[in-house]
Parts: sequence; structure tokens; C-alpha cells
Amino acid sequence: MLRLPNKQELVWAMKLRDIPSISIASELGISKQAISLYLKQARAKLTEIFLDIAQVMDLEIIKLNVDKGVFIGKIKQTGERVYIYYIPGRGAIAIYERLLKQNKLPQNSNIRYVSEFYRDLLGIRGNDDMKVLKKIVSYAETI
Repeated sequence: MLRLPNKQELVWAMKLRDIPSISIASELGISKQAISLYLKQARAKLTEIFLDIAQVMDLEIIKLNVDKGVFIGKIKQTGERVYIYYIPGRGAIAIYERLLKQNKLPQNSNIRYVSEFYRDLLGIRGNDDMKVLKKIVSYAETI
């Protein structure tokens, strides 16, 4: 399965929210050294996950940022970009560039998990789902 182990995911997600390691350690009741180890393991596992996805989907790597849980690839056969986000509790979720050219997002899709997570993480406001998605993709492009 393309998911981080629970403790690694929890520590990585807290760090993603810029919570200091000492605060994470205190909240979880573990040492700061354990936090460092979990983060190191999470980065290695996320790298493995994203590289496995790139291989399976035959993607050229454009950007890989495991600290932020973002991978941008390009489909070799078509040139289309694919934005892959690691979402705690869900794993890796892909968003294809062609979705950004539509007027409306599919209703029952995993995109809503990406949207909900990044609305909260980045403080994105507004009800226009397509504008929100474009802001999330812009974030991925700029980190």
C-alpha cells in the first residue's frame, strides 16, 4: 500500500503544519530524537512512494518535495502534467492537468480530499472548487 506507517504519517503531518519538533515530541510523549527518526523514515518512504508511482505511470519527474508531500510528473507519452499529493489518512492522490481545463470538478472523486486538506493547510477561502484547485496546483508549482 502506498501509505506511510501511522506514527510516521502523524509526525510528518504535524511537521508539515510547521509544528516545532519539541512540541510534537511533547504532544506525542516521545523524544525529540524519535521525532527526527520518524521524519527521516517518512521522507525516505515518501520518496519511495513517489518514485514507484513515477515508474508505474511512466512519468518524467518535474518536481519532488517530500517535506511538503508533493510530486509533479509529466506523462512521457502525452506530455500531460500530473500533480500527486500525499494526503494524511488517504495516501497519494493524483490530479491530472486536464481537470484544470474543465469548468466543473467531478463530484465523487478523491480530489475533494486534496481540496479539503489544502484549504485547511494553506488557509484557502472561497466556494469555487476550481479556483481552490488551481491555487493548490500553483502552490505545488512554487514550493
